[in-house]
Amino acid sequence: MNHTVSPVAAQGQEVPTVQTVQREAVSRLRAAGIESAPLDARILVSHAFALSREQLLCRSGEPVLPAHQERFEQLLLRRLAREPVSRILGRREFWSLEFVLVPETLDPRPDSETVVEAGLAALAG
Repeated sequence: MNHTVSPVAAQGQEVPTVQTVQREAVSRLRAAGIESAPLDARILVSHAFALSREQLLCRSGEPVLPAHQERFEQLLLRRLAREPVSRILGRREFWSLEFVLVPETLDPRPDSETVVEAGLAALAG
């Protein structure tokens, strides 16, 4: 695929690429006042399109399938409504372990790691 030319649909409309979808998401998230807009957009695009971070970079010029675009839009709307990315994805890393999040569970926070470390240090000392 030639990444310098935008793909065009049969009706003459430009087909969005992974890169344009991500860029537009960053813009929308920033407009909503979300400080982590670039990171959130990258994570949500990667998740919606089932791309690793490396694939996201290598395939940024590829066209986005309508089904993936629709799935991504649903994820983005949840983030725009201030739902945490970890809740949207249904998982959260804590102490290098990945935990599944469901509505009944608490979302482990990074500052909780500090509390755990202090507790372990107190027990060891």
